[in-house]
Amino acid sequence: MPQHPRTDRDHLILALSYWPTGATNSGWRSRSSSLDGIFDPGLLAETARTAERGVFDYFFWGNTEDSSNANPGGVIRNAFQFNGFAAASYLAAVTSRIGLIASVNTTYSDPYLTAQLASNVDHLSRGRFGVNFVAGAPGGAAHRNFGHGERPDHADAYVRAGEFLEVFTRLQDSWSDDWFVGDKEGGRLFAPEAAEPIDFVGTHFQVAGPLNAPRSPQGRVPILHAGTSEESFALGARYADVRFSPYASIEWNRAYAQRNRELAVAAGRAPEDYAFVVGANIYVGETRARARELFNEVQRNLVERFSPVVVGRHLGLDLGEVRPSERVIDVVDPTALPADGTGRALLDEFAGIVGDHDFTFDDLFRFAANKKNFPVVVGDPREVADWIEAGYVSGAFDGVKVFPPFMRTAFADFVDFVVPELQRRGVARTSYTTETLREHFGLARPGVLRRSAGSSARPAVAAAELQGVNA
Repeated sequence: MPQHPRTDRDHLILALSYWPTGATNSGWRSRSSSLDGIFDPGLLAETARTAERGVFDYFFWGNTEDSSNANPGGVIRNAFQFNGFAAASYLAAVTSRIGLIASVNTTYSDPYLTAQLASNVDHLSRGRFGVNFVAGAPGGAAHRNFGHGERPDHADAYVRAGEFLEVFTRLQDSWSDDWFVGDKEGGRLFAPEAAEPIDFVGTHFQVAGPLNAPRSPQGRVPILHAGTSEESFALGARYADVRFSPYASIEWNRAYAQRNRELAVAAGRAPEDYAFVVGANIYVGETRARARELFNEVQRNLVERFSPVVVGRHLGLDLGEVRPSERVIDVVDPTALPADGTGRALLDEFAGIVGDHDFTFDDLFRFAANKKNFPVVVGDPREVADWIEAGYVSGAFDGVKVFPPFMRTAFADFVDFVVPELQRRGVARTSYTTETLREHFGLARPGVLRRSAGSSARPAVAAAELQGVNA
């Protein structure tokens, strides 16, 4: 394994994706899981402090607008989640260094209110807040909860997202840093000339501004973004500081990062100001046997019933009426599947965890249902650290967002077992050396963008140009 970290970024970005019952459909049924965390501020605070003890860069909340109760295994994870702004406001008071990131769906939210809330929470946390923007996946019924007749199609959703982020960015710069005067004798509390309206007019939004909140401690809060479409890549290249990325392999992810950094450069940005973080379901034990035991327990406890259609969709095959007890290798030849396809990758990943291809369709179904879109890493502290170090040192990613399969011990074990190993190798930092979330990411505090004057920062894009952002 590599013995020294790369030199272009001084530390691995560590993040936690918080779900009160864990990031798998069945982890909540494990003997070690805690079920007292659903809307429990105690578990929220304890988990954030554990992350801070591990010198994590940020604490992340996912975003869900769909309140369907049709999925017996996933309803708690998908519907019962603290709103990120509410949770970040609470944790700002009980933590001191870790970044706090809320998710916002641009299809169902308002950019002015979002900018106001982001500024407020950034002040309350003394510069530790960030926002993850998503345009929302097609399908689902979330639009019915917001009085929308129909969900916009993909292209229109990204036009709206582009306008949303442009308004959000301009509003954060609608007050300059020297807004406060505090002259009691002269009766001048603030400088009105420090504000500038944004007067944005687009297809989806017409916003006058300025924001009714002073500029945040970070200047602008960091922006995170994820997505797999060309529209998402263009949006992230222009606005995002951190991209949440899929993970396929070291080679694939290096190419992915390179391509997206080139898009950022074309948008007038520096490539080093765009970081890439991958997610992973991590099962760690003091021994590999213990990690396998935890993994197997989570798989056994899946509530959803076997579906050959679902397994076939993952493999890209029509399996017909295959029985759950049949061995996959007796029906499917893994070597006949495309080497670069998702079906082959799924089989190889599962075989790598269990040690061979001697597993059934039911085993594969349970694995696919629980893994979501993230790699699954199972092992002792050294093995897990090996996987993380290899990806970081090679430049495949800049950080890892941990998705614990259940709460609370699965995450505490990562902090207690894996983080010290990463620190020993010089990959993860041993203490906080920065104060704000932007500083955690290695980003400078940006100057104020003004429409009426030149700026060395990225220029604001005209509303009419936003169609081109999503082309």
